[in-house]
Amino acid sequence: MDSAGREVGVCGQGIKVSGHDTQILDNTMIKSRGGFETTSGPVMDAAILLSDSSPTFGQVTVRRNIVKDGPGTVIDMGPSIPSSLRLFKPAKVTSINGTTVSGASGDGSPCPNCLVDLYLDDLDSTEEALQVLASVTADADGNFTATLTQTLAADRGIRTGSTTQSSGVIGSFGAGTSMALSKLYTPAVAPTGLTITGPTEGLVNTPYTFTVTVLPAGVTTPITYEVQITDRSTPLVTVLNNAQVTAKNIFWQTAGTKTLEVTATNAAGTAHKAHTIVISNQANSTRSLFLPTVLR
Repeated sequence: MDSAGREVGVCGQGIKVSGHDTQILDNTMIKSRGGFETTSGPVMDAAILLSDSSPTFGQVTVRRNIVKDGPGTVIDMGPSIPSSLRLFKPAKVTSINGTTVSGASGDGSPCPNCLVDLYLDDLDSTEEALQVLASVTADADGNFTATLTQTLAADRGIRTGSTTQSSGVIGSFGAGTSMALSKLYTPAVAPTGLTITGPTEGLVNTPYTFTVTVLPAGVTTPITYEVQITDRSTPLVTVLNNAQVTAKNIFWQTAGTKTLEVTATNAAGTAHKAHTIVISNQANSTRSLFLPTVLR
C-alpha cells in the first residue's frame, strides 16, 4: 500500500521465510504472486511461504496478516518442511450462530491452549485473509468461542489460523509455531421450505414415487429427512448430503385421503410440508405386497 493508502500491490511474492524464531505479524499484502520456488522446486502459490531444508528450521509465528488478491493461498510450506508441521490442521469451526463462532482443534491435530485467529474471506476460489475478525485462546481441550462485531454477509466466510503456546504440540517444534490457514467455513443455511412432487390421485395397491426438494438452493447439508405416511406407523428417516430425496414404492391398501408429511432438518433449522393424495378402490386388485419403501 502506498502512503495514500492505495492498494498498489507488489512485484512478486509477499514473504519467504526460513530459519527459526521468526515472527511475521500484522502485515498487509496486496496482489502478491507465486514464484519463489520456480528453479529449485515446485511453484508455491502462496503470499507467505515457509521453505527451509536446514535442520535448524524452527518455530515461525504467522499471525494477523492481511492478504488480498493473493496468488492462491495465504500460507504454504515447501516440501522440505517436516510433515508434522505441514500436515498439522488448524482449528476448525463447528458453529457460526449470528456473531458467535465456536470451534475445536483440527481433526487429528490436538492444539491445547493454542491461539486462534479468525480471518474474513469471500467465497471465490482464492484463499485470502481480508480482515482479522477475532483472536481468542482455546482451552486445554482445544475448544474455543469467539464473538464477532457483526454477523457475516451472505458472500463471506471464516478461515482460522492457529499458533501453539507450548512446546511439543506440533512434533518437536516450540511455542509460537503457526500453521497454514483452514478451509473456508460459512454460516449454515437453514431450510426455508419444501416442494413435494408426485401424484394427487391414485389407486389402492399401486406404487407411487414422490420427490422432495429442500429450499433454498445452497441449503446446508447434511439434511435429516423424516417422512410420515398415512397408515404407516413408523416414519421413514434418512440423512443425506443433498437437498433432494425420493420416496419410492409408496402405496396404500385402503381407499381414502392420504398424506405424506415431510420434515427436513439441518444444523440451522427445520422445514415441514404435507402432500395429499386421494386413493380410490381398484376393481379386482390382487396386489398386496411391494418392495420396502425406499428413501434415497
